[in-house]
Amino acid sequence: MPSRAAGAVLFVFVIACLDFGGNCQQAMRSMKRARNITHKLSRSQFNRRLYRLQDRLAELVALLSSWAKAENTHFAIDSCPLPVCKNIRISRCRLVQGAAFRGYNASKREYFYGYKVHLVTAADGRIVEFDFTPGSNHDQIAFELLGFDLPVCSTVYGDKAYNHYIQEDLLAQAAGIAFEPIRRSNSHQADNDYCTNWLRQQARRHVETDISQLVDRWPRRIHAVTANGFLLKVVGFILSHHLLFFF
Repeated sequence: MPSRAAGAVLFVFVIACLDFGGNCQQAMRSMKRARNITHKLSRSQFNRRLYRLQDRLAELVALLSSWAKAENTHFAIDSCPLPVCKNIRISRCRLVQGAAFRGYNASKREYFYGYKVHLVTAADGRIVEFDFTPGSNHDQIAFELLGFDLPVCSTVYGDKAYNHYIQEDLLAQAAGIAFEPIRRSNSHQADNDYCTNWLRQQARRHVETDISQLVDRWPRRIHAVTANGFLLKVVGFILSHHLLFFF
């Protein structure tokens, strides 16, 4: 594919995630009326070309994330549910199937069906690392999925779900990263006191705001025909979240 055509496809995809809730056809119609593009592809043509550009999309996200890592030393980790359908429609869902996708959203005290996105955000709000799992996976699986490729002497804050003493020691010894989760009430760690936990809570508060800002860009329902297409649109929303910091 010519680089110019590839750039146009990625441009349309980013605009769709920024302003049209991920609806690429609507974005193309609007951009063609404004003469930003000369040709409008069919839905299948656009999707095939976009799928071939997934590696380029990943490279672009990685580049923006590397800039955020270089400019920050304080980060926070959390997860966010990605329901693919309402609970009443689970039996008819075609995107995913199986009990592994039945998750629980503790903040809203409700069950959902779909994926989880595990992410690390910088103190300025940019997302520096993320990955997806089925909804039933515990938050601690992020230790296995995420690379924690952060600057030396960085600090990562987490909530009570991320209490894992072995992983804390590994990050400190192998990467020089201080992992600071809010301690559980039954923890016997020396740093389990009210003041320290309160400071950790304040330090990680931005990740909740970052997730809220990201979710606000999603439509009420992320339309997709395949699971890969669903996750690709989520990556597009994360990319658009990055780009907003430059405008």
